[in-house]
Amino acid sequence: MTRQLARGLLAVLAILTVAAAAPAAQDNQSRRLFHRYTVEAPRWQGPIQGPWEATGGVTIRGPGLTMTCERLKVWFARDNWVAERLTATGSIVLRGRYTATDRTEWDVVAHAGTATYDNAAGRGTLEGSVTMEATNLTTDALLSVSADRLIYDGGSGEIRAERVENPVIVEWTEPVADDESAAEAAQQQAAQQQAAPQQAPPQQEAEGESRP
Repeated sequence: MTRQLARGLLAVLAILTVAAAAPAAQDNQSRRLFHRYTVEAPRWQGPIQGPWEATGGVTIRGPGLTMTCERLKVWFARDNWVAERLTATGSIVLRGRYTATDRTEWDVVAHAGTATYDNAAGRGTLEGSVTMEATNLTTDALLSVSADRLIYDGGSGEIRAERVENPVIVEWTEPVADDESAAEAAQQQAAQQQAAPQQAPPQQEAEGESRP
């Protein structure tokens, strides 16, 4: 599953095959088509051969994917339109739906401060208070990751999460059936009752006291 999610994030960061298109003004936004992806921003600039830079609030849309950031810059290889390097900065939000190897579908939302992609190294990186949540649309299971850096290695297909001071936090929440939930609640209640201090029995009346 993590390999499939990483490929989805990499697709957003890489934009590997680029089809150049003349910018067209629409709603005061510059638009350029990148193969199956569209980049929209209030400002776009750069020479025709690149690098290109979009600023002022950028939105990247593609099949099942959306990424927003404040600034996006792309450098291209000299002999083709392949993106050699990509950098996105400022309030990055990645949203997408992906199909894992077991054919289950996941909704994924990731946040970061910066995102970079290096084509030669085959590596995509999210940095700066990175969070990622993946929800299984079949079981409602939730996988969440919090880190300072999230790295995708294209060679191995692995994701690596790193944190400078605090530990990386990975949480997995698996839903349970109603009967299992009731049984768990009963077990917790029984444990609480056992742990509660026993009340002392009432004291016997002193000898010689009058009784009604």
